[in-house]
Amino acid sequence: MVKRVLIIVVLVLVGKQLFAQNQEKIIPVDISLWHPIALFPDSPQNKVFLNIGLPQTQQHNVRGFNLSLLGSKLKGCFSGLNLTGFISENQCKVNGVTIAGLGNFTSGEQTGLAVSGGINLNFNNVKGFELAAVSNFDIGHLKGFQFSFFNNFVAGHLHGMQLSPAMNVAASSVIGVQLSGMMNVTMENLDGVQIGFGNYARNFRGVQLGLINSVGRGFKGVQIGLINYSYDDAKVKLGLINVSRITHIQWLMYSGNSSYSNFAARFKDKYFFNQIGIGFPSYLSKNAFSGEVNYRAGMILPIKRFSLLGDLGFSHISLEDKDQSSATPKSLYSLQTHLTGEYQLMKKISVFVSGGYLMASKYGELKVFSKKPVLEFGVALF
Repeated sequence: MVKRVLIIVVLVLVGKQLFAQNQEKIIPVDISLWHPIALFPDSPQNKVFLNIGLPQTQQHNVRGFNLSLLGSKLKGCFSGLNLTGFISENQCKVNGVTIAGLGNFTSGEQTGLAVSGGINLNFNNVKGFELAAVSNFDIGHLKGFQFSFFNNFVAGHLHGMQLSPAMNVAASSVIGVQLSGMMNVTMENLDGVQIGFGNYARNFRGVQLGLINSVGRGFKGVQIGLINYSYDDAKVKLGLINVSRITHIQWLMYSGNSSYSNFAARFKDKYFFNQIGIGFPSYLSKNAFSGEVNYRAGMILPIKRFSLLGDLGFSHISLEDKDQSSATPKSLYSLQTHLTGEYQLMKKISVFVSGGYLMASKYGELKVFSKKPVLEFGVALF
């Protein structure tokens, strides 16, 4: 213990001697209890190589290692390694690694790695990596990588990647990747990839992969999801429902020899359409309630007031026939194809006739349980 005290005293004396010879005060080691109680008072001329807070410290320029049990406030520029138990406040440029148990708050530019058990908050530009248990929040531009369990936010331009199980938000343009378990949002241009439950970008060039994909304005790329929306028509849309500003939504009522009463919604562009609907009862079971949920996707050939439509479809068929034998399954799936002729009687009313073929099978089997030609006729509204 005595040796340690002597070493500290020697270092302090050396520091004071250096200060006497130079305008800049070079301090090898500074120890503080609570500002302003410290070996060396806080000064803009200080350059500290090892700064220790027991439990708190406030110092200007630190070049090397900063350690504080509770909190640290660095008013000047910092480079090196900063370890703080709870809150680290950096008021100038940071170059290096900052690790805080609760939060890193930086006013100047940051280059390097920031790790927090709570929040990383930066009011300037960032180059490097940000890892936080709760949130990364950058007011300036980010060139690098963000990861948090709850939320990543960049107000300026993002050139890199955001990764979160919850949400990623970029208020300006993005070149890179947004990957989340829930929602990705880019308020301006995005060149790259969005992967999440829901994705939104104002202008997009790249790939959106999610259950719900949306682009507010210009779109050059690919959308893959359950519901795809774009103001402009995308290059490729792969989904159950594809919608753009030119999409015409029609409500269909029709009857057929597959299921006798049917209702559907058709999402129709100039040359393509998606359709989802329900029908009952199924021709396979007429003695009690039975029905089907169906989906169709196809192409349209418009010829003035007449249109020719071709599609491929899939149906889930539920059978609840009280008289059915034990050999008859409770549910089936069917694959269908249809060719439809539709004529527009009035502005919002069309009539159509459809012919096709279906094959029904048990789930998990390729063997055909039932097959037959299909004939349908009905009305399309709006």
